[in-house]
Amino acid sequence: MPEEIIPYLPNVMVIQVEQRPLRFRFRIVGTYLVSIYGQEYTGKYLDELDLDEHRRVITCDYLEASQCGIAHCDEYAHVMHADRYRHFERLLLPLAADGRNVDMLFGSVHEYTFTPRGDGFALRK
Repeated sequence: MPEEIIPYLPNVMVIQVEQRPLRFRFRIVGTYLVSIYGQEYTGKYLDELDLDEHRRVITCDYLEASQCGIAHCDEYAHVMHADRYRHFERLLLPLAADGRNVDMLFGSVHEYTFTPRGDGFALRK
């Protein structure tokens, strides 16, 4: 494995796509993702997780990536406190061992922190 990827591994997830029935199983979930989600998802299925209103959006993205072979790069934000926002970017790539049928999704999530200022928001990585 190239050394350049090592710093990004905590942000990586690999999701197995099972076709019958269609389900998504988290094969690898990086340590950074475990820390922001507050629990370990490795080995669990998407439909087993308590994701509140986020489940619908995540399921739609996973369905589109797995059934249509379409990559996703999305941004979403959460308000944590009146003065702190958590802003995430997520990359989701379909993978197919046979070159046609998607059987894995490779994802990476990165957080940016925005703090309100008088003239807008300051970005910190």
